[in-house]
Amino acid sequence: MVRRVLVHVFGVRLIGAFFCLLSAATLLRAEDDRTLVRLNFPNTDVRDLAAFYGRLVRKPLLADIDLRGSVTLDAPQELPLRSAVELIRKTLLEKCGIEMREDDRGEVLATWSSDPQYPHHSDSGDKESEHFWKTVRLHYTKAYFREVLDVFQQLIRKPLLVALDIRTFVTIDQDQELAPKDAVELIRKTLLEKYGIAMREDDRGEILVTWSPDSKYPHRSDAPEKENEREYLRRKNIQLLESSGNQ
Repeated sequence: MVRRVLVHVFGVRLIGAFFCLLSAATLLRAEDDRTLVRLNFPNTDVRDLAAFYGRLVRKPLLADIDLRGSVTLDAPQELPLRSAVELIRKTLLEKCGIEMREDDRGEVLATWSSDPQYPHHSDSGDKESEHFWKTVRLHYTKAYFREVLDVFQQLIRKPLLVALDIRTFVTIDQDQELAPKDAVELIRKTLLEKYGIAMREDDRGEILVTWSPDSKYPHRSDAPEKENEREYLRRKNIQLLESSGNQ
């Protein structure tokens, strides 16, 4: 029996239908060429396509917090699962300069490629991270967690890769100004102990942000998760456009 999957992800208006139910075990068996995938992603957020890649390979996916942009991938015919995975990987690399690699824990990391053969274009423009922070005032009440991570990244000046299944709101409200190193520690500690979000550094110096596997730190959110990743990026892009227009 040939299995066919037509995809629908993250609210993007795509053809969506399952001709049969596919178990996780079936998706894990990438060698099963009877599983056919229809890829139809018109003008899609690169994070959506990366997230679908993670679903196909059935592995946790972490994406660089600076990844921005859209991409179109419309395969003219259904593809075997392995071919679909390879086409997504190749499209993100060659069209967007985004590379997908696997770490020693089996996680897939989506980052900007360092290969000049694959240039990338970020909507973030000139980064403000060159600013040297003397003190930091952390005042966030029921804020989308990526807003806190934006500040965290500017303080540590290292690549930050975030698991795409984290969508939570956090509160960090400090009455006094903090030295940068103290602010970094407070953010790290608060995200772990109050919300179950863990950070670790890999051998490339990248900071990986994931849900903690330790039951001591349950996953929490300070607000209903009404605002998703796309809304956060939409507001970020508006801010960047307004900033560019004022220059």
